[in-house]
Amino acid sequence: MTVEQLPAELAGWPAWTPGEAQLGELELITSGAFAPLGGYLTTADLTTVAARGELADGTPWPVPVTLIVPASAVPADADHLVLHDAEGSPLAVVEISERVPIGSSEQPNPMLRLAGPVTALRAPEHGPFRALRRVPADVRAEFAGWPVLALATRRPLGQRHIGQLRHLAGQLKARILLLPLVSGPAAVVTRPEALVRAVLAAARQLPDGTLVVPVPLPRRANPDEELAALVVIAAAHGATHLLTDAGGRTDAEIGRASCRERV
Repeated sequence: MTVEQLPAELAGWPAWTPGEAQLGELELITSGAFAPLGGYLTTADLTTVAARGELADGTPWPVPVTLIVPASAVPADADHLVLHDAEGSPLAVVEISERVPIGSSEQPNPMLRLAGPVTALRAPEHGPFRALRRVPADVRAEFAGWPVLALATRRPLGQRHIGQLRHLAGQLKARILLLPLVSGPAAVVTRPEALVRAVLAAARQLPDGTLVVPVPLPRRANPDEELAALVVIAAAHGATHLLTDAGGRTDAEIGRASCRERV
């Protein structure tokens, strides 16, 4: 379903406002940062992702991406759900292909896991440093023809990290892409706004052409899943090499994590 095909019934469909983490994942889906993913995974997809790192149709995909909503938000006969931002503006529509109860129906607030394709209604407007957010396809176009060294981080960069980036970028003859992860609290500086300011300050000490693109990836409890998601996101933005502090790495460990994933 495309935006042009949205029916007049849109106003009558049930609506729900996800929390910050799920709004972040929704943006990753609709922006293309999670390409080729086009929606929330079914039970069959989740099974094959866990077993083989691919969707049920054989498309390579490394991490579970799900939508959990209160059962009260989705009437039993609903086949679509409109997702709103925190201000109540519609962001996207989920075409519900599967609904799975989570936990017991006797719980005070039973939940559902929904699966299905997602159609964006408009670009998100929430989140820190919105003007710096970029559609991955536009970033890839800007980097076309270059090796790209990406750094994904939840913490400010020290002088040693800046030196390492300059050294590696010089060795690779690469452009630099800084991806501050702005969903949830940042390390050291706590607030994602402060993290972006710190990364922007570090970028001024890096070669001309360095880009800073905030990414709303929620922190994942499983560090391998977080790293796999970052590889997908970096590749979507045109990166050929990735440095990251995923998995709770300390400052010292980040400094030694040279090009740990090729994307």
